Amino acid sequence: MSNARSALSASSDAGHLWLVIKSGTNANAGVWHVPVRAGGAGSRVGGVRWAYLLEAMPVGVAARSERVAMFFARDDGGFTVRGLSVERTQGGWQNASVGRLDAMVELADEGELVGAAWNELGLIVLIRGGDGYALRRLARSGWESLALPELGESGVAAVVELGGDAIGLVGESAGERWMWRGQLAGGDQAGGDRADWRWSQEELPGGDALKGELFVDAEGELIALEAVAGQAGVVRRQGRGSVWKVGEVPAWAADPGVGVGVLRADERLVLLQAERSGALGDERPRILEMSILSGRVFIDDEAVVLAPVIGRDLRLLFATILLLVFMVVAMVGVRMPEAPVVPEGWMLAPVLARVLGATGDLLVAGLVVSLVRGGSLAQALWLESGMGLEGAISLGLVLFLAFTHTTVGEWLFGISLGKLLVGCKVIGACGESRVGLGRIAARNAMKWLLPPSVLLGWVDPYGRHTGDALARTVVVMGPLQES
Repeated sequence: MSNARSALSASSDAGHLWLVIKSGTNANAGVWHVPVRAGGAGSRVGGVRWAYLLEAMPVGVAARSERVAMFFARDDGGFTVRGLSVERTQGGWQNASVGRLDAMVELADEGELVGAAWNELGLIVLIRGGDGYALRRLARSGWESLALPELGESGVAAVVELGGDAIGLVGESAGERWMWRGQLAGGDQAGGDRADWRWSQEELPGGDALKGELFVDAEGELIALEAVAGQAGVVRRQGRGSVWKVGEVPAWAADPGVGVGVLRADERLVLLQAERSGALGDERPRILEMSILSGRVFIDDEAVVLAPVIGRDLRLLFATILLLVFMVVAMVGVRMPEAPVVPEGWMLAPVLARVLGATGDLLVAGLVVSLVRGGSLAQALWLESGMGLEGAISLGLVLFLAFTHTTVGEWLFGISLGKLLVGCKVIGACGESRVGLGRIAARNAMKWLLPPSVLLGWVDPYGRHTGDALARTVVVMGPLQES
């Protein structure tokens, strides 16, 4: 796991890689899923998935199988823990829970989260607090303590998973790097008793041997990436008591917005430059995949996005569909009836009043979706860059909810919440005060599910859009007591 604040990584035993990369323009962070390449469920070289948009950058991540756990620091101390799982489908990989994160047991310890690992024993974290270090494991009964070695004045910089039930605590003192290797010595894997938890210390090669960020391969061997701004990065590997240089990576490896991790099953180092235009998701990320055995570079180019998740592409597709629908409606049209019958004391609602009422209905639906799914109103309305598929899903839910609540309100009372605010009411074109459910549903289906059709209201002499013509309705304004 990388401890850089702007990018975190977690590799799972199943071969998946998770990269959490902070946006440079705001507090948001993007979760990228790099699926395993090997095996029957493998994905193509350079393939990545946009998995989730976080409102805040986590302070630690760890992965196991097809799941990643993320730790978020709370203002009142302790950590909120959230999980994200993926599942295999016929067309590739997808999130197991669309649009939300899974709640996990919160961690009450206060302090700095040094690192996290997820192995056969479970989810393990190391916390540095006022009383020193504390090692915790998530068991069925909650977070429990694990015994630590006598660290003395040495500082731990990272926690790495070494395979099986082993973890490593990596630190540096007096210019030398070392690692405490912890492993279950026996028992029922409770791990809470010092006698069951065995630690051994080993000195890591000094000098330039393992400088930079550390990662672990499938065999528990250490991989180091030394990246310096403006210079080519150096990849080194430790194995069988020696360290050798694997290869070099481009200078952009040290840029902000670059996530680094290892695909264990494929023995590959992955670099993903997600932020290329100041906002996550507006351009395709750049990816580099290198063998950590031979140094061979498989790809150093734009990533292959495995689902239509790039915000720019989805917005273009959405705009194209709306334009085509508008052109069809404009050319074919719906024959408008003759002048509507307006009850005495009422008047046809101006187009501006109808626009304001519809805006109010849309905002109501957006607020409800943002509260239910979590996130801001801008995210619910797909106004925030980098949301990709999540943004399209949110906007679809908003439009469906707007259709639902306006249809119910106009069928029962002739008004929606937005129309109530501006004093408008829906009536039949022949003057009937109440319109049937079928006609109201048809009207709002055209309005909310085929939005370009409402633009015809600007050219109709009576301010009616295609939905009004189809349902034989009209929007009027009158005294509030009559509405």
